[in-house]
Amino acid sequence: MRLSASLAGPLLALSLAGCGLEEWRNADLQLEVQGAVLDTQASMRVCVAEVGTRSGALKAGRLAYPGLPVEGTLTVVVDALEAGDTGIDAVRIGRAGPVDFEADGVQTVDWQDCTEDCEPCREAASPAEPEQSRLLAVRFLGLER
Repeated sequence: MRLSASLAGPLLALSLAGCGLEEWRNADLQLEVQGAVLDTQASMRVCVAEVGTRSGALKAGRLAYPGLPVEGTLTVVVDALEAGDTGIDAVRIGRAGPVDFEADGVQTVDWQDCTEDCEPCREAASPAEPEQSRLLAVRFLGLER
């Protein structure tokens, strides 16, 4: 079977574009969160003391925070906020942490629903990513999807 000249060019371009490798990086730090009952659309906030804050939807039960300093202890807090709420007046519905990472590795923490003082974590805006940095991965174990 021969392809017509009008189809050969676009098919070749598509096949070459599909051969590119995705860039992956293993996490240097991993926080495993147990016991959270959250919707995949939950608004999440990860705060690293004296470093910054990242916000986003929970989606597949994983969050990432790149650009963390290579040296020193990192204190991490992960908050779930009321759905769609990431603003300054957000209300926290649950929390994991604080957890101190003194070196690279994996730590496991239990989820705690918010019962009082439900103000979410807040840290200054994230600084520019340094040339050498660590990547934090947060994984929620046992979430129903």
